[in-house]
Amino acid sequence: DKREFRAVDFWRRRIKLVIFPYLIWSTIYFVITVMWGSGRIAELPFSLQEYVWNLSWGLAGFQMYFLFVMLQVYLLFPLVLWLIRKTVGHHAAVLGVSFAVQIALTATLTHWTPPGYLGTIWWHHYATFLPYQFFIVLGAVAAVHRERIKQWLVGRGWVLTIALVLTAALAVATYLIRVFVDDQKPMDASNAFQPTLIPFLVVAIACLYAAALRWNDRWRSKTPRFASAVSWASNRSFGVFLAHVLVLFFILRPTAAPDKPWLLAHIPQPLGTVVVYLLTLAGSLIVVEILRRLPGSLYLTGRPRMPLPPIRTLLRRDSVPDTVPDSLHDDANADNSARGLASTSSRA
Repeated sequence: DKREFRAVDFWRRRIKLVIFPYLIWSTIYFVITVMWGSGRIAELPFSLQEYVWNLSWGLAGFQMYFLFVMLQVYLLFPLVLWLIRKTVGHHAAVLGVSFAVQIALTATLTHWTPPGYLGTIWWHHYATFLPYQFFIVLGAVAAVHRERIKQWLVGRGWVLTIALVLTAALAVATYLIRVFVDDQKPMDASNAFQPTLIPFLVVAIACLYAAALRWNDRWRSKTPRFASAVSWASNRSFGVFLAHVLVLFFILRPTAAPDKPWLLAHIPQPLGTVVVYLLTLAGSLIVVEILRRLPGSLYLTGRPRMPLPPIRTLLRRDSVPDTVPDSLHDDANADNSARGLASTSSRA
């Protein structure tokens, strides 16, 4: 919507929120999970080439490639914006071409490996923007036509549900065919870039958006606690994404037998997976809460630093006698609430 858009200003504002967390957390993961985790910490001073290689493909932590892709999307955003503005009135055609390219591209990436050196790095395609180009274009077009899309989605819950079931059935059926008819390994058959998965992904995105719209329009004001929980979780989601693999690494690090994590050796499945998931989530939230209150929080979590409670306020609370009348407690609480509100307003 902003006609005065400038690419350099956009890059300066957005890229720093991704590139610094990417560099910092890639270094943390490389040192701890790659070097120390494999018993090679003594080789760290001589591992610069390996570090650069991991950094080049988002390999330091298995989720870090996503930030690498985000950086590419930010760099390409001015070009995408130019395309959307130049093709006003023809966005359906743009989506059609992009979808056709997506089908051809994912089929090529999934079912063909080029010869020579290119073939040795072909599997890194997931760390490039190419397999996601359709969803980038789809998001840009949807942003321009968000009001029309919102109006179209209203009252079409059954249409979306049926579409979701049909596209999911297509994805599962083609997976089973690849495994039991084509004799593919389940790992290969479940490749995330299978062309037959694309319709399901598109419909799933539409369903999630429609559900969020319905909740926001009809239920958000009626469920303030849930709304607060969503806001709280959203504010910490990026930090959890960055830290959760490290937390998971330490949870699964203790072993009871060769290549068998202690937790999974002593807790039967599927309960073991549930326990590991909950521990990882809780541990990640604790790590994020700590990091959000440290200097450099913006570069560690992508979010501004949260203030610590003033020491004198904590001391004052501890020194309040138990015999103070309830009315004075009420006045003190009201005063603290007013200060917090004023502080929040000034930061906003």
